[in-house]
Amino acid sequence: MKLLIRFLLYIVLLPSLTAQTYTWEWAERGGGKRNIAGGGSIAYYSSYEHIRDIVIDSNNNYYYLATVGNDQSTYGDLPITTYDDGNSERDVYVFSTDAQGNFRFSKTIGGGFWSDFPGSLAIDAQDNIYVSGSAPASVQANDTPVHFDTDSIMPIGSLNTPSPANKNLYTLKYDSGGNFQWLRQPQSPNLSWVDIFPETQHFDMDVAPDGTVHWFCRIWLGSHLNGNLVVSDSMTAGQSVIIRYDTQGNYLSHILLDFDLDGFDGFNVSMDYDPVNNRYYLATHRLTGNSSLSFNGVLAPTTFLLALDTSGTLLWREDNVSNDNSPGMLITDVKVDNQGDIFITGKVNSGNVLNNSNDGESFAGYVFDQALDSGLGTTGSYLLKLNAQGNLLWGSNTDTFSFYPGRSISFFDNEVVLGLGLDNNTTWDGFSVGGSGYEASLVRFDKATGAVIEVIKTNSGTANAEITAVAADQLGNYVVGGFTESDLFVNDNTMPTLTKTGGVADFFTAKLACQNCNLSTDNPSASPDMVLYPNPARAQFSIKSQRPLSRYQIFDVQGRNIQHGQLNANPIDISSLENGVYLIKVISQNQHTQVLKLVVE
Repeated sequence: MKLLIRFLLYIVLLPSLTAQTYTWEWAERGGGKRNIAGGGSIAYYSSYEHIRDIVIDSNNNYYYLATVGNDQSTYGDLPITTYDDGNSERDVYVFSTDAQGNFRFSKTIGGGFWSDFPGSLAIDAQDNIYVSGSAPASVQANDTPVHFDTDSIMPIGSLNTPSPANKNLYTLKYDSGGNFQWLRQPQSPNLSWVDIFPETQHFDMDVAPDGTVHWFCRIWLGSHLNGNLVVSDSMTAGQSVIIRYDTQGNYLSHILLDFDLDGFDGFNVSMDYDPVNNRYYLATHRLTGNSSLSFNGVLAPTTFLLALDTSGTLLWREDNVSNDNSPGMLITDVKVDNQGDIFITGKVNSGNVLNNSNDGESFAGYVFDQALDSGLGTTGSYLLKLNAQGNLLWGSNTDTFSFYPGRSISFFDNEVVLGLGLDNNTTWDGFSVGGSGYEASLVRFDKATGAVIEVIKTNSGTANAEITAVAADQLGNYVVGGFTESDLFVNDNTMPTLTKTGGVADFFTAKLACQNCNLSTDNPSASPDMVLYPNPARAQFSIKSQRPLSRYQIFDVQGRNIQHGQLNANPIDISSLENGVYLIKVISQNQHTQVLKLVVE
């Protein structure tokens, strides 16, 4: 036994340079029979049934935000309640599974008069779930009123008569079991439906670990937030604002932003809050060559990335450099890691360039260099990494043509992953996609260098499919969601075919399991700044560390993960463990990892 333990300790304390192996573990489809058209075959997928966002709690439960249609809608074999009457086509569907894909709970948001679009999904350190978006009020007597599931139901509003029922912006909080906590709607109760729509827009929302909500939106004229925000008639395009609530839903403050964007659908704006540096990163792009985009009165060529402090003061700004007025570069997601580095993704469209080079499109000093595809230009997907000062650290783009932008970014340990759709003929850093049509794909990158590690696809049919959301769980598995116009995992040796049964597209969820991630560590030596005590231990133990800690995992001598959780309270209860030797993997808030031995007696 002692020799076995020494051998296991030697193995798990090796540096984590061994290649990690990923395989698909499970997948499920969802959606209705109705044809929700417009978006899947172009760069904007917001009209399709799709997964908008995914978050994961400390117990490895998964939470999803989706758009769903209204005709015979299901998730797997489970029926989905919808509130659309048939005219507005779609509702918002929030649901949760465990790590094995077993259904936990769901919530449907929407009403019968107008389309309801998913906005943002976020989680705090206590595993509370936050959902924000826009649900236009129902205004006719025979309409189904707007439902926030059965937790709160709006009365019928009015097109031309002011009423509290006309509010459309919302933020909801649920606990990890799906129990309703609160609903906040910041708009004036004295506006009609036509006063509010369409200038009022949800942009994005993020939540700090302590549960502080940071909500970026645009509000039309009136007195809002119980009189704390007044938008005058002179604001002809409405007022862009970041609203803050505490974890109890109490209004804290707001900041006004001179942010002007026309020709948009609200899905081309991304915001990420950096709790370490206490700042915001905002990214957006123009949708057409005739639309405008500016901040503080300064126009952007086609896209920009802003760094703002919490008062709204501009810290720095990066614009794309373009040789024409078309929307040549799109930013579709921005994420900040625990070190404060910034990652952005999207696509670059240089138009029908029929020479041997692109048109010089660049961003933060990175020049995009997709190879020319005759008649299609140099369109491709990309991923860029910048530091907190806005300086380029590295950039990567597809070698060859690919129409869809990068959609969603996530991190685990020393890699960054990107979910998107890739053309079957596309290569990225020499890795080819293959297959047919547009493959829903996940690209793994080395976080330090930007080198592509692997391109993983879902073996879709001949139609379009994309991964539109991705998140890493506590054990290094990747959970993805997206849309597909055809079956997935066709002729796959490890997964059964996932059959599309809905209208033009279904949404889907899937888990990509890491086979050898659990015990990887970035510091294999014993560390004096991290100690387990008492050790040996009986019913409980504590961790002493000079670093702020995030979470832990306990493995038995067979390498099985038998317990994990957040390190927001000491001591850790191990009363259920049998006597023996265990390995404790401790992860700090800046993702430093350490594996230590614990003896239970």
